[in-house]
Amino acid sequence: MERFPELRQEFQERILLSEGKVDQLVAAARRELRAVTRAFGWRNHWQGEDPTPNYSRLKHRLERLAELGQGDEVVALGRELIVRGIEQVGQCDDEGETAMELSESLSVVFAALAKSSLSAVDQILYVIDACLQDDYDVIDEDAGKILAAKWSAADWSAVADQLAKRLQKSPQGKDQGDFSRNYRRDCISQYLSDALERAGRQSELLPLYEAEARASGSYRRLVQYLIAQGRYEEAEQWAREGIEKTQKKYPGSASELVKTLCELASRRKQWDVVAAHLANDFFLDPSSRGFKELEAAAKKAKCQKPVCAAALKFLESGVAPIRAAAGKDGSCQATTDPAWPLPVPDYLIPLMSVRAARSAPRPYFNVLIDMAIAAKRPADVWQWYETMTVHEKHANRGPHYYVQQVDSERVAKAVAGAYPERALAIYRTSWIRS
Repeated sequence: MERFPELRQEFQERILLSEGKVDQLVAAARRELRAVTRAFGWRNHWQGEDPTPNYSRLKHRLERLAELGQGDEVVALGRELIVRGIEQVGQCDDEGETAMELSESLSVVFAALAKSSLSAVDQILYVIDACLQDDYDVIDEDAGKILAAKWSAADWSAVADQLAKRLQKSPQGKDQGDFSRNYRRDCISQYLSDALERAGRQSELLPLYEAEARASGSYRRLVQYLIAQGRYEEAEQWAREGIEKTQKKYPGSASELVKTLCELASRRKQWDVVAAHLANDFFLDPSSRGFKELEAAAKKAKCQKPVCAAALKFLESGVAPIRAAAGKDGSCQATTDPAWPLPVPDYLIPLMSVRAARSAPRPYFNVLIDMAIAAKRPADVWQWYETMTVHEKHANRGPHYYVQQVDSERVAKAVAGAYPERALAIYRTSWIRS
């Protein structure tokens, strides 16, 4: 035993267990747990140092306790390990090595949980609690196995009741303004909805989604659920409310709802509304691909010619056929050119006004060049390249005036067959600037 410390530890553990001193084994495991989770994992790429916290001793102690029939003690230790370990992973500066070490030890905990004396409901809640704390996907695989087990509908119903009580006590972000609180509520409510489905209580899903949409701003989940149920009118109403409530503080959420309304319009074959959405996207971020998508939608809406003409004019001038602005009272209004044939959905107007306030109109010659190259029109490629060059020179931007992203070599290749001298001039100009 002097030669093999592991053997000495093995016999010490056996003696303690035979004497009924399990508390000492648990205490030793807890000391090891707290020692290893205090370590800081980091990697020095310059010197090749990688002092990753070593979980091997803790894993061994947990395995021994489980083998000796002390699975409940392992599960109890696991609660503390999850809290301290996840916190440690969040503070480490490595490439996931600490998370992998922690994951291997937690696998022992979840294996013990499946054989523990905890009831089915408590086992499920144990896993859900662990997942709610895990921001780094440390326990996904192990947790998934337990949640996917064949629990009864009655078990899931009891879990749903417990989660519903927690949700009632969970604080709400005031006026959807507290992201962290709302995110926490969303996670709990998502587990609650899963439990309700597995319990066969689907009738309670819609009231839950409606309440949580206004409590935490989770409108998209509600809208997607209504669409899946074929309740399109209600889905549109809730999406409109969600855009209005989230557009200022969470523009990303509002944009997702806008996309959902576009998908809904497509389902309902409202091609003019679909084209209006694509036009808004095109004016926000113009590209040759966006022009093609807008053209295809406008064709379905039977207004291809005026829409394409307005889009081309926008690329040349930067002035969109739809202009939105916010008034002094906070309201937003939009004006359209007389020739513009598409509707302007009211929920898009506030988003348009925000975009208009951020940047001044400017032409998009780079997109026109891309479109001309794709259409194999070298004369138009040269025309737009020359126009862009003159425009940027007049803008007095200094020697490096190509603020628009244009691949000069690509332009030169596109015009080389028809205008070899001009292509050579482009090559020379781009080489001098580089």
